[in-house]
Amino acid sequence: MIVPITLGRGTSLWEGLDDDVADGFTIESLTTPHGLTHQFWNRRAQS
Repeated sequence: MIVPITLGRGTSLWEGLDDDVADGFTIESLTTPHGLTHQFWNRRAQS
């Protein structure tokens, strides 16, 4: 599950993004032994 992140006064980081926003990134998920999942989004090189 990905939990939306809000900044400051409640501005969502995901608001207004297209469904294909992940196409521009390589995404890696890493789960810790305690069950916490980190996601690393690295921007793909533009050709």
